[in-house]
Amino acid sequence: ENNISKLISLNDDNHIDFIATSIEDEKKGEKIVLLISGVNEDFVNVLKEKILTTFDNKLMIPSEIKIVNDIPKLGSGKKDFKGVKELTKELF
Repeated sequence: ENNISKLISLNDDNHIDFIATSIEDEKKGEKIVLLISGVNEDFVNVLKEKILTTFDNKLMIPSEIKIVNDIPKLGSGKKDFKGVKELTKELF
């Protein structure tokens, strides 16, 4: 997530939110999924290109990038990791 945040220009004017999680994969055992909100397909395509050209460790590259309406949050406003896992399983 830290490397991805460097690729996305985050400021107070945009509403981009994202989280990386993993799900089971039959072939590899596990795959990384990036959930992102507040963007469109064009943004995701550019982000994929940036990730492929800048990440040295290929294991850190998300296998899938999914656009969602909202990233699950707890009442405190922090990201809800359990809710993220459940949402990711629903998407696949």
